[in-house]
Amino acid sequence: MLPKFPELYGLKKLQYIFFLLYNYAKIMSNMHILKNINKKEHRLGSAYEQELEKKIRSVTEFNSEINDLSEKVVDKYNEREEEFKQIHADIRNKVSQMNALNTELISKFTSERMTRTKLEAKIKSLKSSIKTLKKEVTLA
Repeated sequence: MLPKFPELYGLKKLQYIFFLLYNYAKIMSNMHILKNINKKEHRLGSAYEQELEKKIRSVTEFNSEINDLSEKVVDKYNEREEEFKQIHADIRNKVSQMNALNTELISKFTSERMTRTKLEAKIKSLKSSIKTLKKEVTLA
């Protein structure tokens, strides 16, 4: 069973994997044909039999190469998946920190706005008191 390969690797690597799988399927169908041909009677050691053995060895070697490459691709995928998980965890951590900082800033802003509103009201009250005192001084 072959593993799933996400878009992380890009189109080129996926094309390469499909190329390997396609050729693997082709080789396996050729193996079945060779097995069927082998069932027919031929003299042992004939050129035909030697050619079939050579083809079988070639197919077996290619199959081994495909398995090795498949293992390398799976290892690389697992590596990338671990990197992705670490990056994802780092991003989540940064987002959490930013949310906490944002909440703190909103709290400070709200507090400062309330303080400003209170100060503005106090200033308005003092200005009103000054006007009243000026009127009293003028009348006296």
